[in-house]
Amino acid sequence: MRGKLKSRARPWMWPFGGTLYPMLPVKDGLEIVDGWSRYFNEAGLSDFGELWGSERLKIFKKKADRDICTMELCGETLFVKRYHKDKRWPFFWLRPEGSKVEWSGASILKEAGLKTFDPVAAGSDVSGRSIVVMTKVAGVRINDFLARDIPFDHKARVVSRLAHFAARFHSLGLSHQDFYLCHLFWDEQQDGHVSVVDLQRLRRAEPIVISWLIKDIAQLAYSSKAVLSAGEWDKLSRIFWDIYTARLPECGSKGIVARIEKKVLQIARHDYKLKSRASQ
Repeated sequence: MRGKLKSRARPWMWPFGGTLYPMLPVKDGLEIVDGWSRYFNEAGLSDFGELWGSERLKIFKKKADRDICTMELCGETLFVKRYHKDKRWPFFWLRPEGSKVEWSGASILKEAGLKTFDPVAAGSDVSGRSIVVMTKVAGVRINDFLARDIPFDHKARVVSRLAHFAARFHSLGLSHQDFYLCHLFWDEQQDGHVSVVDLQRLRRAEPIVISWLIKDIAQLAYSSKAVLSAGEWDKLSRIFWDIYTARLPECGSKGIVARIEKKVLQIARHDYKLKSRASQ
């Protein structure tokens, strides 16, 4: 199936509590956004099976339930995520498949004026596999940028923009749940905008769920500490926090700060255990 990406996602509501994962249905077959159908047809990628097994796909990263590939098409590099099995939601607490959430999440962010990838195609088949195709975002990963030996003022500018982005993102009730710097990009060529990728865990709720925001900010803090010196971290974290709490003053209390610090320690312990297992 082909057509326009629907502009408004109908969210699935949790039966207990009202929080949600935004999602658009990914129907059996392949839906291609207008403007891309011609190029998919010319490349012989007009249905789900052709795209899933195409030799054009180059493995970029593999995970237990999915892989991420790159594909060159029409002079652009596209990213293709293949989800190998849909859990079919046997229990209410399992989140929906990431392809559905990314498909709709990109639309939600763009409607809000936030930068992310352009969704290109999505689909699924009767076996439970699903796929989502997206454009490559411009710029450099923020963790790579902050790790450079560059003037402090340059880093402060990026962190300021990141703080405005995070505050705007969270003020909409959104939570990324994997909000590490490697999933955020800085594009100095386009007026210094920040973009976010990897939306498969995106959540949205009203009113704002503070515990979700704490997790996101803790992930930012943990990944920032990995690339900044202690002196840089101290100064830049203050810049970030002043901007962020100006928009979300409810997050500025000592209690919230303490919970963020506790969460950073939890992430560090978890990361240490994962790395220890990997080295054995």
